[in-house]
This record gives sequence, C-alpha cells and structure tokens, in this order.
Amino acid sequence: MNKMLLVIAGLGIASSLPLAATAEQMGQSAQPGYPRVLRTDTSWSGFYAGLNLGGGFGNNSIVTTGQVTANVNNVNGGARTPLTSVDRSGIIGGGQIGYDHQFQHFVLGLETDLAGTGISGQRTVVTTALTGGASLNNTFSSNLKSLGTVRGRVGLAAGRVLFYGTGGLAYGSTESSANFFGPSPTNVLQFTANNSSMSTGYAVGGGAEYKMARHLSTKAEYLYYKLEDQTLNVAVIAGSGGGGTGYNTTFQSKGNVLRLGANYRF
Repeated sequence: MNKMLLVIAGLGIASSLPLAATAEQMGQSAQPGYPRVLRTDTSWSGFYAGLNLGGGFGNNSIVTTGQVTANVNNVNGGARTPLTSVDRSGIIGGGQIGYDHQFQHFVLGLETDLAGTGISGQRTVVTTALTGGASLNNTFSSNLKSLGTVRGRVGLAAGRVLFYGTGGLAYGSTESSANFFGPSPTNVLQFTANNSSMSTGYAVGGGAEYKMARHLSTKAEYLYYKLEDQTLNVAVIAGSGGGGTGYNTTFQSKGNVLRLGANYRF
C-alpha cells in the first residue's frame, strides 16, 4: 500500500510536465509568422482554491490497563493484551483554499483544507484465559472519518515550480471501539466500548507545485498528522460472566497522507 501511494505521487508530478507542454502548444497562433505563447505568469502571489485526492496510512498503538484488581491481573497475566497496534489505510479527498505572497524567490502562505476519509483499520488479538487455557478474542477498531488542517507554507520558487514545507494545526473526527470476548467456544461479549469524537493536533509535511498555466497549478504533497489520543472505558457487560469493572484502552490517531491536487489561482 505504501509503495503504491509513492508511485501514484511520482506519476502525478511527472504527468504534469507533458500537460504543460501541450498547453503551450495550444497557445501558439494558427497564423504563420505570428506565434503566440500561452501566458504562464510565474508569480505565486494571490488567492487560490482547489481539490485534492490521495491515500492515508499508518500504524497506531493501542494500550490497555485494568481498572480493578481482577482486570489488572488479567492484563499482567496476558489474558487481555496490554499493548497492540492496528494498521490504518484508506482514501482521503477534499478541498483547500489559501493565499501565497512571493518575495523574490521566497513564498510565504497560509492554507486550510478539509477532507473526508476512509482511513480505517481493525485487528483481533487472541489471548489465553488465566484459568482453563481457553482462547479469548480481543477486537480493536480505529477509524478516521475526517481530517482538516490550518497550515503555514514556506516555499522556494523556481519559475513555474514551487517547493515548500508546511505545518500547523490539524483536527479530525475519530471513531474507536474495543470488544473483549469470553472463552471459546461460546465467545460471549463481556466488555465493550465505542466512541466518536473530534480531536485536535498538528500536521507537518511538504510538497511541490507546478504552474501549468496562468490560473492553473497542480501539486503533490506529503503530510504527517498526529491527533490527541482517545481513551475508552471498556466496561463489563452485566450478566456476561466478565469480572471486575472493565478496562481503559487508549488509541493513538496518527498517520501519513500522500495526495495529488489541483488549484485555480485567481
């Protein structure tokens, strides 16, 4: 998955070059002796708006602790997994608006974007009960439903190409769940929790943007994001046979985004 996303990003940059050449060819006058080249104003100053599409991926740690003695003993003895992780991946797509100001070859800007995502992952860990030796299933699910950022951009312009670094605030809607089952073969659900919430954090990254025409640019971008951890009360289900009160399970929410985009520059 990671290699595929890197290839897509590379193809996106490469594909913009012949498109730009075609645009210039279309700008030539049809009258012999009077060539006219399409204006490609290389100034990066001004407002812009556009769309983006790509993929996200990352490994997120999950930590579980017991609430009372019975649950603490289960974690310490390995009947409930104290530490695991879940790989999340999926498509991300949305839009962005921003403003850049160029000082000679340097560009300073501010951009905000918002995207819907299908970045999700699920994992089931099988452990062994402290008594009887029966198998216990522990299922974790982690989803990122949306991701937005407000970031500064610092770049170096080389004609039609802008190389930039970026960083700032990130926010998103996350959903996490944990379900711990009793001994097989009955596999009764004994402890459960599910929670959705908005959380904030940060995002950093960089990219390259190419000006295909006076009002049109394309870009390839990488971002790393980290949102606040989310702790769930995985409570015992009355009558299920589960002991104690339950567990506290903490989910990380972080990952990588690779995406291609296009902007209309006013």
